[in-house]
Amino acid sequence: MSKRGAAESKQFHPDRDSCNAYVVLATEEEAEQAADLGTIPFHGKTLRLDRVGEFAKRRDYKRTVVVGGLPYVVEEEQIREALAGAGEIETVRIIRDQVTQVGKGIAFVQFAKAGSVVAALKKKDAKVNGRTIRVSRYELVKSD
Repeated sequence: MSKRGAAESKQFHPDRDSCNAYVVLATEEEAEQAADLGTIPFHGKTLRLDRVGEFAKRRDYKRTVVVGGLPYVVEEEQIREALAGAGEIETVRIIRDQVTQVGKGIAFVQFAKAGSVVAALKKKDAKVNGRTIRVSRYELVKSD
């Protein structure tokens, strides 16, 4: 079933309790104001507000870490909790299967400041759902 079909029929994966949603705002100004909010807490979850297309902010690789070894069933808040104390987290992008929306065991975490990356790399014993996670510096691979 497509993501849209799942949303319309309210049939989600049994291990997921959140989903993505897209909102079209009336004006550019409204879209910019919403995106400026970044992330906000909402009913115990993190609501991420950003823009798409040519207006989307690109990932700043100097402020980003890769988190591996994650359980397949994981939520953004669990990753934020595991990296708490490293610095202010701007975004968490969990890589998910396109059909089931279950995680693939990896996420990208972007911090507000590049110095937070060093602190995050020291979180060698951090756990998510009982699993020890791996935190590594994001490295941009250039193709020939």
